[in-house]
Amino acid sequence: MTERMKKVLFKNITLFVLYICLALPALAQTTPMGVKIVNEQIERVGNNATVNLEFIFDNVAVRSNDMVIYTPVIISVANSADRIALPPILFAGSKRNKMLNRQLRLNGQLNIEAQPIAILKKNNRKQQSITYSTTVAYSDWMQGATLLVENAVSGCGDCYDQGKDLLVASNIMKSVPTIEFPVFVLTYIEPEVEEVKARADSHTATFNFVVGRYELIRDYKNNQTKFDEVDRIIREVMSNDDIEITEFNIAGYASPEGSAPQNKTLAEQRADAFANYLVTKFNVTKDKFKWESFGEDWSGLKEAVETSSIADKADILNIIATIDNVDARDVPLKRLSNGDTYRTLLNDFYPPLRRTEYT
Repeated sequence: MTERMKKVLFKNITLFVLYICLALPALAQTTPMGVKIVNEQIERVGNNATVNLEFIFDNVAVRSNDMVIYTPVIISVANSADRIALPPILFAGSKRNKMLNRQLRLNGQLNIEAQPIAILKKNNRKQQSITYSTTVAYSDWMQGATLLVENAVSGCGDCYDQGKDLLVASNIMKSVPTIEFPVFVLTYIEPEVEEVKARADSHTATFNFVVGRYELIRDYKNNQTKFDEVDRIIREVMSNDDIEITEFNIAGYASPEGSAPQNKTLAEQRADAFANYLVTKFNVTKDKFKWESFGEDWSGLKEAVETSSIADKADILNIIATIDNVDARDVPLKRLSNGDTYRTLLNDFYPPLRRTEYT
């Protein structure tokens, strides 16, 4: 090999090694902008503003120690100071997800300013998406506002790298002008009214909710199965030409831990979240919905205990029967068998009580 050939070979090898060194860090970077947002529905409902979105994370790259914080923000066009940040979504790598779960177990919340509406772990083996639904108080400045999604990457050192905002929708919640149409009078012979056959089907959707939260998370526990069941039932009804959906009645229930007023609100929010899912998924108009919050389902707990072989069964039923103040029942329940019985209630009896029934 000549001296010239050696120099050419050495130069090529050097360029190849330099290329590899530059390319590998780029491939390992967290790139949050691959997120896709579809099926956006932002509307005013009474004194509230509802935001329904679907986040698709198929093209989002995230390192194992990183997480991406996606925060929807409503911003006024006239005055950028008028803005409200909605609860964020966290999309985390595997190691960061373990850290987040550990924080939740130890502290009951995360060490970040805004607590997330959902946490999703990156899974390279399947497509990932989540239905986002939240409600905030409506303000006049929101009319014609813009909805953005801010994103920030947090590394293992809790440092943040602010990404580029993603525009979701503009001119939202714009009022529609009233149009007066001419009135035509038609004289006709009114036929006899044909009796409309009414039918009511009752179903129960026992979704798993994070304790103290109302958001419907498809990937949480066995919720995927429940979503599939609801989708099948609604599609069967909507595809039947002989059936017209005139009304959805939704009832929300909560398990008894915590305060009764808080749980009543929580049950109402869970019913509203289910209604928002049907609106987003099946384009059902909200004027067809009637929902009611029944709060803590002590009757359901009593029935479940009566048919079980749980320890301290008689004492549990006696506490339910003799203590009228429902918030005062928690303390004597926690004392049974040094707390073992209460842990059984929390793990085995309370989760099915957090449910939504629909007719």
